[in-house]
Amino acid sequence: MVKLLTKQKIKAIRVRINRGEHEDKILSAEKISEEQLWYIRKDYNDVATPETTSKLKRDPLKNLESRGLLDEYHLLAADMIRSAIQIRIAGLGVKCASIESRVDIVGKKWTESESEWSIRVQEQYSLWMQLCVFEKPRIQTMPIIDILMEPVSFKETDRAWGKADGWTRDHLVRGLKLYCGTFQPKKKT
Repeated sequence: MVKLLTKQKIKAIRVRINRGEHEDKILSAEKISEEQLWYIRKDYNDVATPETTSKLKRDPLKNLESRGLLDEYHLLAADMIRSAIQIRIAGLGVKCASIESRVDIVGKKWTESESEWSIRVQEQYSLWMQLCVFEKPRIQTMPIIDILMEPVSFKETDRAWGKADGWTRDHLVRGLKLYCGTFQPKKKT
C-alpha cells in the first residue's frame, strides 16, 4: 500500500535531496516508494524561483500565433529553419544517424531516412535563403535567424539592427509565409 505523504514529510525529503543523500538511503529512511521519490524530485526540480520566472521571456512566435499572424504551418516552417541551421552549425564531430528508412505506422508506407531528411531540410533552407533575396521588397534573413536561434525579443532585435519597431516582426512573418508557400510543410501528427 502506498503511504500518503504530508507536506512536512515532503519538505523533509526535499532537504535530504538538497544535502545530496543517496537515493537508497532516502527510500529506506522515509519508507516511501521509488515512484513517490521520483515525483518529489520532479516537483522539486520543476519549481522556478520568482527571480527566474521574472527573467523568462515568452516565445515571440507564440505571441504572433496568439494574435493570429502565424498558424501551425508557420511554426513548423520555423522549426524546419531552426533544424537546418542546427545541422549546419553542428560541426564535424561524431554523429550517430540511422540510414534505414522507417515504416510510418499510420500510413503504412516507407518514410525518408534521417540522412535524407537532413539533406532535404538543408536544401530547402538554401533555396529559401535565395528566394528571400529575390523577394520584393527583400526579406532580411539574419534578423529572422536571430529570433529563431536566440532568446531575444522583436524589440531587442530591432534595436540591434538599428531599425524601427516592427521591422523584425514584418520580415519574420513574410519569411515564414514565403517558406510555407514554397514548401507547404505538413502538420505534425
